[in-house]
Amino acid sequence: MAVAGMFLKLSVCVSVLCACGALTVGPADRPVALVVIDVQNCFVPGGENPVPGGADVIPVINGLRERYGDGLDLVVMSQDWHCADHVSFTSQHPGYSNFEVMELDYDSQGALCTGPSPYAVNCTGSVAHRLNQTLWPDHCVINTTGAEFHPQLTTEPSDLVVQKGYRCEVDSYSAFFDNGGFRQTELDSLLRQRQVRSLIITGLALDFCVFYTALDGRRLGYDTYVVRDAARGITPAGVERAMAEMEAAGVSVIRAEDVGRVLGVSGSAGLAGPAAVTVLACLTAVLTSY
Repeated sequence: MAVAGMFLKLSVCVSVLCACGALTVGPADRPVALVVIDVQNCFVPGGENPVPGGADVIPVINGLRERYGDGLDLVVMSQDWHCADHVSFTSQHPGYSNFEVMELDYDSQGALCTGPSPYAVNCTGSVAHRLNQTLWPDHCVINTTGAEFHPQLTTEPSDLVVQKGYRCEVDSYSAFFDNGGFRQTELDSLLRQRQVRSLIITGLALDFCVFYTALDGRRLGYDTYVVRDAARGITPAGVERAMAEMEAAGVSVIRAEDVGRVLGVSGSAGLAGPAAVTVLACLTAVLTSY
């Protein structure tokens, strides 16, 4: 009976660890791309539209590149790239405040039907899409300092840069599509040209651009991983929602310590960090009870 009880407790340890991904993160299908979302001056403290703790992702992302650079087949940097009178800016909608949500109407071709934007057209009776648009402070305006990548973020000449949000009449959270799905960026095409099969996504903001990029990546057929400690969100509620929806969609949420196992880097197999501590504590509790 004692032996049976010990094995039961051991099985509980294993089940708990598998549920949190500690034992299930394994080598991803190659090639693998590291995707760094919008780590720009405008999104860190001191910028026009700061994400709380946004700068904290920089040393984590840099550390991934330093430690696993040879194991990464491609690095892609997305860049929010807005015109000065972009439809997502609160300044373009009198009577609204930052972070309010308004409805924007579009026709079947993605033309904006909602005024007073200078990009709105008359499409009475032909509204095909209605999108909820969060209104933001003016940010990441084309060719401004705010739109530049943060100077402490590691970049290389070989990195691919994908700009998004440059259509003035529609926002683009995802690095793959604009918010209405009217137009694709070049990201999917670039990845497929290089036969990329798996994505490791980091950056800002977890509950908006990282979230939508991860969902689209998964929907397009990529094995998709989001590195939780290499991303920051705008609100705790938004992060909680994003995490639940990503996991439900089949996105794997991991930590920086798991990236080596995803890449199949020699010497990184097994458990590390908090997972190793959890295993040790669990085994110790089981063994010392007999």
